[in-house]
Amino acid sequence: MRKDDVSKKTFFRTEERVFQMNGAWWFAERDGDNGPYRSRAVAQQALSQFIMDMRVDIELDDISRLDKSISGAAGWDISNH
Repeated sequence: MRKDDVSKKTFFRTEERVFQMNGAWWFAERDGDNGPYRSRAVAQQALSQFIMDMRVDIELDDISRLDKSISGAAGWDISNH
């Protein structure tokens, strides 16, 4: 992206993701809104759990890719080189 380009992407901070609609609490994420929750505190707790779950998924995916690259490299015979 060039310096003069305008990004149309929306960036959220945790506090801004939690909102109230029709008397219930929700949190926003890329795939849509999650809720309803009975209070702001419960919605924030659910958001925190969601973020932790996503981080674990990303870490597990990274480990899986690393394992595949290591096991693939282990099959190489480099003793003759």
